[in-house]
Amino acid sequence: MEGEVVMLEIARLPRLGRSSARLMVMNGRDTTHTTLRELVEYIPADSLLVVNDAGTIPASFHGYVGSLPIELRLVRNLDPSYRSIDSWQALIFYDGNWKERTEDRLDPDFLEIGDLLQFGDLMAEVISIDHSSKRYAKIRLLGDTEELWKKIYRFGKPIQYSHLEEELALWDVQTIFASRPVALEAPSASFQLTWDLLDELQKKGVNLVSITHAAGISSMGLQDLEQLLPLEESYWITNSTADLINEYHSRGRPIIAIGTSVTRALESNMTEFGTIKPGQYSTTLIIDQQYHRKVVTGLFTGMHMPEESHMKMLTNFIDEERLLHGYNEAVDLGYMWHEYGDVNLIL
Repeated sequence: MEGEVVMLEIARLPRLGRSSARLMVMNGRDTTHTTLRELVEYIPADSLLVVNDAGTIPASFHGYVGSLPIELRLVRNLDPSYRSIDSWQALIFYDGNWKERTEDRLDPDFLEIGDLLQFGDLMAEVISIDHSSKRYAKIRLLGDTEELWKKIYRFGKPIQYSHLEEELALWDVQTIFASRPVALEAPSASFQLTWDLLDELQKKGVNLVSITHAAGISSMGLQDLEQLLPLEESYWITNSTADLINEYHSRGRPIIAIGTSVTRALESNMTEFGTIKPGQYSTTLIIDQQYHRKVVTGLFTGMHMPEESHMKMLTNFIDEERLLHGYNEAVDLGYMWHEYGDVNLIL
């Protein structure tokens, strides 16, 4: 981003008063600042909202290599079918915890291929190590799938970052739509949504469907690794969801993605097949200013930090100068940033 947004107020606690969340609406050439309670006024009655219903798994584990303390964060399931959960791309740090910036965490320089990692009675083996950094490795969790699921939930914690003030509980990283446990970090765009608000939208005539997108991690802490983001991510689309999206698309009706993960999945699917095709697929699509959108007409999302890759996607929906101007207005009005903060609707 060429412009600059300064003095950001970061949301440091989860669930900061959903009903009072601020909402910035960018529609045509207008930018409006209101509250989330007024969302119903800005979503057209003939719209289709598409949400990500992925549940978030506890993907951070503290344990040991021999007697040396480490933290492991799951980065990507290497089985695209998600029928097994033993093979993962992972980040491994020496000691430390979420209160330290990811950029400041130390690489485990002692790590070697074949090392055994122990987290309680959850064991993992190091299969390979990236040549650029020992923090980026492939690992295999040891055990059968049923036992591994139990141990992941017994010994794992949600991934979180140092801008937060309190340790997150597992329920803090679930949206109201959470179902299949495949996300490593929450699809946080829908954190502020409530069933009461969705009921009001439905009464207006707005329809809602879901896809499942295995949202990945947002930070690796090293510039060389950050450039790999977003990594390949799996997603699932049901027959009924595909049919409804295709119907709205063919009639030229608004299709509003709740979050960047939904946008990537739908645009990737439409680009590959020329229509929304049900099934399980994966995407490496990066949406920036030059990308030609094919299906998503609007985006509901959180307030992103200027350096985040998500900001590139926003410039596909709205001129970069207008986006930065709106963000600076939001700063002046005291908006809260990051996953538990305020929200933005771009139509």
